[in-house]
Amino acid sequence: MSARPQGVATLADVEAIEARGWPQDVPASAYEAIRRTADRTPSAPALSFFLTADRHRTPETWTYQQLLGEITRAANAFHSLGADEDTVIAYILPNLPETHFVIWGGQAAGIVFSLNPLLEPEAIADLLRAAGAAIVVTLAPFPGTDTWEKVARAVESVDSVRHVVLVDLAERAPGAKSAPPGGARQLPSGIAVHDFTALRAGQPEDHLVSGRIIAPDDFSSYFGTGGTTGLPKIAMRTHGNEVSDALSTSYLLSGLVGEGKKSSAACRCSMSTPSS
Repeated sequence: MSARPQGVATLADVEAIEARGWPQDVPASAYEAIRRTADRTPSAPALSFFLTADRHRTPETWTYQQLLGEITRAANAFHSLGADEDTVIAYILPNLPETHFVIWGGQAAGIVFSLNPLLEPEAIADLLRAAGAAIVVTLAPFPGTDTWEKVARAVESVDSVRHVVLVDLAERAPGAKSAPPGGARQLPSGIAVHDFTALRAGQPEDHLVSGRIIAPDDFSSYFGTGGTTGLPKIAMRTHGNEVSDALSTSYLLSGLVGEGKKSSAACRCSMSTPSS
């Protein structure tokens, strides 16, 4: 954004911001916000990951240019499965680098739907059915996890699901043995199973194959509520909502964000929201 965000400390600050109206140069989507940051500071660190605490000093790190490339490849992979702006792409994943590729790539291709891995199969199935999910991304079978078994049981009764995409945790755990695609539990013949890494291989990272132009009013994401008053409800967010969250936080952090970093801070904030 062209103007440095004004900090918010008093009611007068809030009123001054509101009086100016909505900024004209705000990105239309989180994907566009990340792309702008990658154009501006391609080598800046965007995402760091360590699987265990003893590796926190030597994390894997992606720059904004690398992150944008992974997100774009993920979007193109989902597009290759037939995803368009109305396709619901559900994910049941822990907080991995691939989770961010799925979130932001899924939003660029369709609508991402976050589901809690702690839900029971019946609740997962109910939510997938209510959302009309066509693609489900989840963990491949891995020792000590039951996510795959839950999801496999859930999708058996959801007619809308056509593709299950597996993220192999063994790729992040040195020395671990990769599980075969599909795992021990077989899915109905109408559901195709894909490996996320293989699905993204060969996809372009510099453009959206779909040619999609994302509008602020397009739906970006669905989220299941906590379910404290019964079954979880599905909250629907737009790309404008995502950007508004990032913009609001950039105002609050304006005193801490320097020139060349404010877009990065906005993207980091936006990126943290769906996976929290």
